[in-house]
Amino acid sequence: MKIKYQVLIYILLIIILYCIYHSIKSSNYYALVFSLLSIFIINPFFFEKYFIKDGNYDKGTFLTVVSYFIFLGIFGFISTADESRRIKSLGFDSRTEYDAAIKIGAANKSEYQSKLNVIRIEEETRRIKEQKANEEKIALEKQKKDAAQAIAEEACRKDISCIGDRKSYSAGRLCKPYIQSLAKYDIEWTDGLFDMKFDRFRWKNNSKKIITFIGDKVKFQNGFGAWSNMVYFCDIDIESNAVTGVSAQAGRLN
Repeated sequence: MKIKYQVLIYILLIIILYCIYHSIKSSNYYALVFSLLSIFIINPFFFEKYFIKDGNYDKGTFLTVVSYFIFLGIFGFISTADESRRIKSLGFDSRTEYDAAIKIGAANKSEYQSKLNVIRIEEETRRIKEQKANEEKIALEKQKKDAAQAIAEEACRKDISCIGDRKSYSAGRLCKPYIQSLAKYDIEWTDGLFDMKFDRFRWKNNSKKIITFIGDKVKFQNGFGAWSNMVYFCDIDIESNAVTGVSAQAGRLN
């Protein structure tokens, strides 16, 4: 039992020595004084002289454990109280604020506020730079996209298949009233709800500015009430989307 007792008390002494080191490092003088007094009281010579009689090391072991908890409790209380006073004396409102200040290398509240302002300015400057760089990147990508689209549009405008397909639907809407105006009597459209009114298209001339759209989905009635299938032609300026000419003749597209 003596060995067990001695091991415990030496462990306790090591803990006290560490507390002394911690007190010096943190400038906690109250805890330092308490730790120094404890090392004189809690040691084998003191215990064996006053508490261990007739080799009763069980009692010494018990007292060592009790002393361990008493010492740590008092040391913790003194350390916390003194640390709180020290933090308040530096102007900090809480331990959390103090820890944040230590993290950025500030020794007091005034220095902490100054460094916080510098950090905020740096972060805002970095955010503005990143935002500007991102906006410039987006603008450059849009510029490239617009340039590519403009090239594609110009190529499509010169290709009768591309521009004709693109303009066919709007041509049906634009040309319909002009075609209807050609009929002297009644008129009947034969296309379905989702059918296109024009099946074909071609350049009107070599300038490639006007497309002639051609379809045959209409019937005109004559003065005797008879109906005739008609082929109609509608010229559209691809720049202005204006109808420049319209005509019709009897027949069907082959």
